[in-house]
Amino acid sequence: MKDLVTLLPMLDELCVLGLSGRQLHEALENGVSQYPKLEGRFPCVSGVRFAFDPKQPAGSRIDTGSITVGGEAWQAEGREYRVATKAYLALGKDGYDVFKHASMLMDSECAPLIPNLVRNHFSALAALNQLSKKRPALVDRVIMRLKSQGSREEGGEAEAGDVPYKVAPRLEGRIVRIVDKGQPDA
Repeated sequence: MKDLVTLLPMLDELCVLGLSGRQLHEALENGVSQYPKLEGRFPCVSGVRFAFDPKQPAGSRIDTGSITVGGEAWQAEGREYRVATKAYLALGKDGYDVFKHASMLMDSECAPLIPNLVRNHFSALAALNQLSKKRPALVDRVIMRLKSQGSREEGGEAEAGDVPYKVAPRLEGRIVRIVDKGQPDA
């Protein structure tokens, strides 16, 4: 709990927004617009990958061909993307004016507080890890059931061999800075 309070000292409210592809691109551009300044606007993302060139002018730093969402190529038109963010940012703070024009799918009255969400996630992982030590077959069945329900919704079946015994969070490098090969990385 001490580490959690250190990492997330504020009781930030969460909300979920619906953004068009163009709005998502605009939000990402805002996020890297002040780089290399260390500001709150720099995007901490999950499920999104993109590359940007800090030498380009603000507003045109993102390589649009590099944007993927959920492993699929980003689409500027014809798709709505769900974005979970702090209610503070949804109000247009830190330059995220585009969020003020997004559709509100879940406001802060319905969504959990971010520290509570993170704590619950780690509590669930701890419980699964403890259970997997005592009864790994039960954990396999629970995870298989969850996977098969998800894949049945997508029209597929889960595979028995892809269930890990150890459940742990992982970090992925999703944001890439484009650097000239001849230039040192600043």
